[in-house]
Amino acid sequence: MTHPSSGQGAPLSAVYALEFNSAKGPVDGDVEQVAALLIGRARVEGVLWGLKPSSARMRVRAGLSAAIGSGAYDLDRCIWHVNPDDEDGEWLLFTLCATAERTVLVNRRRLIVPAGQLMVSTSSVAHSIVHNGPNEWWAVRVDAAAVHLPHRAVEELLFRPLPVGELLTRLVVNTLPGNPADEPSGEIDAAGFDHYLAGLAELLLRSVGPRGGSARTGSTRRQEVERFIRQHLADPGLSVTSVASAHAVSRRRLYQLFEDTGEGGGIAEFIRHSRMERARELLDDPAHRGESIAQIAARCGFVNAAHFTRLFRDATGLPPGEYRRRRTPQ
Repeated sequence: MTHPSSGQGAPLSAVYALEFNSAKGPVDGDVEQVAALLIGRARVEGVLWGLKPSSARMRVRAGLSAAIGSGAYDLDRCIWHVNPDDEDGEWLLFTLCATAERTVLVNRRRLIVPAGQLMVSTSSVAHSIVHNGPNEWWAVRVDAAAVHLPHRAVEELLFRPLPVGELLTRLVVNTLPGNPADEPSGEIDAAGFDHYLAGLAELLLRSVGPRGGSARTGSTRRQEVERFIRQHLADPGLSVTSVASAHAVSRRRLYQLFEDTGEGGGIAEFIRHSRMERARELLDDPAHRGESIAQIAARCGFVNAAHFTRLFRDATGLPPGEYRRRRTPQ
């Protein structure tokens, strides 16, 4: 972080008290290294006006691939320059600032995000964020692929002010307890924490997205069906017929709701894809590393491990055992 002089010859000071919790271990160094866990490849530039000493604090709790952070500072102005980081894939960053307005520069556009409103940004697009005045903030970073929403729906919400209510704000704010000393070491499972933050991110997107009229009726029904399917993936009897029966709708109506899924696959394709996604999650999860491939298959609704292996290889290019070995840190 840089600290320009005031122009009157007197240096301006800044002190950063960093509080940090992470499944990856403590981080040594300045605020940029800690911030990198939230925003990837970035440069943070603090610009102070006046002669007063300034302070800032930042706290980040990171799982295996997701993180949440909070902070506050009395800087008159703080600039974050975010550059794409393709090596680590695409991240979605949800930021909520309580007291300061933000100016965002992206794709030759300039937009204002008022205090108290949410903004969703992506690491795949270079942008700059200017915090105008002392501020308290919270941020959630998740893997874009972990959010189960159509890419187009997410894209429509990027880089724009998004009003959020008191309940959603509390869900974000209360994810990090006020005092790090209140957290017993090792209480939070890192892989489970990733799933929790991905769910929180999806909840925010679904809640602030456009809703209304007949379009929302169909969208809401499909969301209900998708949720039911994900909750019952372990059931070998899960099928188009059983889903239709559970929701008191016809098979034809289900096909209409999922007509944009896959290439002619519809809801059956969605069930198959969801089972493969669940299998990948289980094979990646350290908590399930001791389970056999047959046990993983059963958790995804397959009674035949060989059939599961064949479908998994078709979907990923690797049999499940080889996929797990390649994903397991050496």
